Amino acid sequence: MKLFLSRYGDALILSAVICGVLCAASLWARPIFPIDETRYMTVAWEMKQSGNYLVPSLNQEVYHHKPPVLFWLINLMWAIFGVSQSAAMVVPYLASFCLLMLTARLARRLYPQHPDAPLLAVALLGGSLPFVIYANLIMFDVLLSVLVVLGITAIWDFVKWDSGRSGRSIHILILGAAIGIGILTKGPVMLLHLSFVLLGIKFWHDANEKYEESEK
Repeated sequence: MKLFLSRYGDALILSAVICGVLCAASLWARPIFPIDETRYMTVAWEMKQSGNYLVPSLNQEVYHHKPPVLFWLINLMWAIFGVSQSAAMVVPYLASFCLLMLTARLARRLYPQHPDAPLLAVALLGGSLPFVIYANLIMFDVLLSVLVVLGITAIWDFVKWDSGRSGRSIHILILGAAIGIGILTKGPVMLLHLSFVLLGIKFWHDANEKYEESEK
């Protein structure tokens, strides 16, 4: 725990502040927006009303446009906090916090010689306009991004893992879990995001090796 705080403490605090401020501003300043947010809230509500958590529906018809993970998470928040817009909004902000922290973790992997890399990564991502917009929306994009960054980190860890040590297979398991949950979150587009990383990993790895050598 002490090692974690020494590496990620500032990044964790900044991530919590960013998500907390965005959450408070959103709950105070806006309703849910049509068409997408109202549609997804309706699907989650019908899932709760029907008790059918396997097959989402919209207006009592099967809703096959999106996988169910977002609706499951909204219903989980409703089960914990009661049914409300505020409880549903917990989902995107928890996802945003996870995305910031996983980005900090990836930055630490890429630049182990720079202890401030996690904090800078959080500041850059958390201060970007796309992040601020999508962190405020009950949609699938931030959830998908969490799993994409988790998958990218698993690929990197697998490539960088010392072949003389055991336990390398855990990174394959993490990648498989990220892909599976990612598909359940927004469909096969998850494979598209990771395919570019897999195709370019040799170049990425070699460039990082040269960078680390230049820093020594």
